[in-house]
Amino acid sequence: MEAIVQTGVVGGIADRLAEATAGQPAVATIGVLWFSALASAIVDNIPYTATAIPVVQRLGAGGMAVEPLWWALALGACLGGNLTIVGASANVVVANLATRAGHPIRFVEFLRYGAAVVAASLVISTGYLWLRYLA
Repeated sequence: MEAIVQTGVVGGIADRLAEATAGQPAVATIGVLWFSALASAIVDNIPYTATAIPVVQRLGAGGMAVEPLWWALALGACLGGNLTIVGASANVVVANLATRAGHPIRFVEFLRYGAAVVAASLVISTGYLWLRYLA
């Protein structure tokens, strides 16, 4: 993790995010929420979160309010793990147990249900963040 910070990767990501959102906290917060969800569906949510922490810290150092960004990161990384089997370790464990019990869960089948759950969760989370911090 520290190597990624020291090589400037994290700083570059934070700078690009600040530029893409034009420094607008609302856009940055919702962007972190949705990007975190998608990223943690592909990469296990714990390593993703560890990588994204310095990005939020850097945005805060640039003057952005960090509390909504922390919540966006936490909600997105947690909820996005429900999108795919590989999004969270618990999903992999359950899929393996189901297969051993004779009830395999296929990736596409999991994705279909996961997409509905994650979409609903993110819409609710977006509304929460908006009402709590951004309105």
